[in-house]
This record gives sequence, C-alpha cells and structure tokens, in this order.
Amino acid sequence: MVILGYIGKRCSIRDPCRPDVFNKTIHSCVHGKCVNPGVKVDHLGYETSIHECKCNRGYTGAQCSTMVNILEECVIQQLLGTAYLGIAVR
Repeated sequence: MVILGYIGKRCSIRDPCRPDVFNKTIHSCVHGKCVNPGVKVDHLGYETSIHECKCNRGYTGAQCSTMVNILEECVIQQLLGTAYLGIAVR
C-alpha cells in the first residue's frame, strides 16, 4: 500500500518535497526547488529522507543559499555548456 506524501520501505518517512495539508514542506532548499526525494538507510537500518535542490538562477550550494555573481554564472555556463543545470545534492 502506498500512502500519498510518504516514502520509504514502510511508507513511514515524510516526502520532503511534497507539501502537507498546510502547504508546508520539510526540505531545506532556500532559493530553489526540492527534487529527487529518497530514503537513506543507515548501518542500523534506520531510514531518513534525502533530496536534492535544483537552484533558481543566481543561486548555488547544497541548499541554494549562496548567491552567484551573474558574470561567474555566465562563465560557468560557457565552460560547461548545456550540462550546467544548477543541481546541488544535499
């Protein structure tokens, strides 16, 4: 059985990217979008939620909290081409 808004082996971990009934999420993306929610299992078998942040233009970092100089961003895009997506892994 799948419970909407929950992930994990037993559907007991709240999806960090999905809003609750109050339209609140638990992700840590400051200036970006929460993507690729998942579950990490530690050596004792405990599950915790994980996710990635896809940063808005002009921001970078694991939580999209660091402002990027637009000139630097243009240089990065020129160096990396279209492969640059601004995705940071938390």
